[in-house]
Amino acid sequence: MKTPIKSYLLGLVILTSFFTSCQKDELTPESSGLDENYQQQIVRSNELDEDTDVTVQLINSAYIEEEISQKSQGAYIPECVTKTVTVNGNTKTVVLDFGEGCEMPDGRVFSGIITLEYTLDTDAMSRSLSFVFDGFKIDQKLFSGGGSILRQWQNENGNPQSTIQVDINILWPDGAQLHRTSQKVREWIEGLFTPEWGDNVYLITGNRT
Repeated sequence: MKTPIKSYLLGLVILTSFFTSCQKDELTPESSGLDENYQQQIVRSNELDEDTDVTVQLINSAYIEEEISQKSQGAYIPECVTKTVTVNGNTKTVVLDFGEGCEMPDGRVFSGIITLEYTLDTDAMSRSLSFVFDGFKIDQKLFSGGGSILRQWQNENGNPQSTIQVDINILWPDGAQLHRTSQKVREWIEGLFTPEWGDNVYLITGNRT
């Protein structure tokens, strides 16, 4: 028997936050055949992929904690993060302050502020979250700009889906800079109505500049 959408919502958002199953063709410095400058760009681009994924996971965790389950706090958001929540009408703002340095579960050190904002609507079948960076750093890399996460309980195929868009600038301590725009679509296509996690399958598509 199929479970109603809202009953598996918690499982959906937690899995979206903590699991990735993406295959991609990724260049390495050794295989690129490019000069040293371009090789370094490839290394930094791949590094930024990981940083962006970790940041989105944390933003999703903050959203889950606010709207789905307070028990999610210990799973990904360390105690060194100061969270401030304000509600103005039907808009909720969540400020995550990492101070001068807050170590994440994977060893990365975050500092500065991420501000998350979204509209409160319990009946909506989708929700759009926007986020911006304020003096935000990952291991001394300075991030500016922000992005959005569109969470759909059902897409046109009847599957849960998240669409992540970013438009960010990154400044490395050595003065190197990178501007990235990207979109990643993550659709949960198998294992939706089963209690096991091991049979979940996701279709991930997207592009970046």
